[in-house]
Amino acid sequence: MEYREIDGIIHISFHGYCDDQVAAINKAVVETLIRRGFKSILCDISNLSITTRAGYMALDDCCMKAFHAGGKVILINPKADVLEEMKAMPFSRGCATAESLREALAMARAEAA
Repeated sequence: MEYREIDGIIHISFHGYCDDQVAAINKAVVETLIRRGFKSILCDISNLSITTRAGYMALDDCCMKAFHAGGKVILINPKADVLEEMKAMPFSRGCATAESLREALAMARAEAA
């Protein structure tokens, strides 16, 4: 996982496999950023394989927390299986998808305006 701040917006790149342990770590990082006041969190998950239900539940929980904080988690270039699972997530309204970092930044900036 790597992250950086772009004009006050957090961009996180996730890589590899997301099992139960990794899901807990990823969730803790995103929750900490939300508590620190970041409204939109851009998550590039194009190189992430979610291998357990815990990964999807962690994603759903982060979306819920962002929504309640007045923000949104924007998933960049999610794989088809992730998009399919998102449809079943209870709190998908706290999540959005974008095809590129550029599109995600535009969405985050529009959300902040």
